[in-house]
Amino acid sequence: MKQRSTLFFSRGPDWTNWVKSESKFKKIPAALALAFAASLLTGCFSTPPELGVQNGTLKPCPSTPNCVTSMGTDSESMPALTFNGSIVAAKVRLIDIISDMPRTSIIEQNHNYVHAAFSSKLFGFVDDVEFLLSSTPDNKTIIDFRSASRLGYSDLGVNKERMNAITAQFENAKPE
Repeated sequence: MKQRSTLFFSRGPDWTNWVKSESKFKKIPAALALAFAASLLTGCFSTPPELGVQNGTLKPCPSTPNCVTSMGTDSESMPALTFNGSIVAAKVRLIDIISDMPRTSIIEQNHNYVHAAFSSKLFGFVDDVEFLLSSTPDNKTIIDFRSASRLGYSDLGVNKERMNAITAQFENAKPE
């Protein structure tokens, strides 16, 4: 009999220790949720990458599918915007369109460059959108652009969709 009870009690303390430590497992989902939330919030507060005009061009898109540009050579690039008029008039129209879009702020602008930040509605992820304006001899303005997510691998087509919307609004805007 003693052997039997020894065998039973030798398992008993292990089982009771596990039951007592089960409360530690209840803290794991909360810790995972906190870590997940913190990783999402980094999209809201991430530092913008080095952007701007370098050697008369915008920075190329990375190899990840979260960027679209008019200055690329691949099949995923989009055509630049064309405006019949001066750089000043084109920039005024462009800033009006961007300013009317939700969760948008103009970060930087000069005579031929605009940098805007767009934040997603749900998690506040930031996309940087740049525009480089140049004039042609026949008084037209070419507006090249680059729209890229600050974080992540894929943007699920958000940058391309945004640039299609800006292009449509730009082309459909009434002349001033």
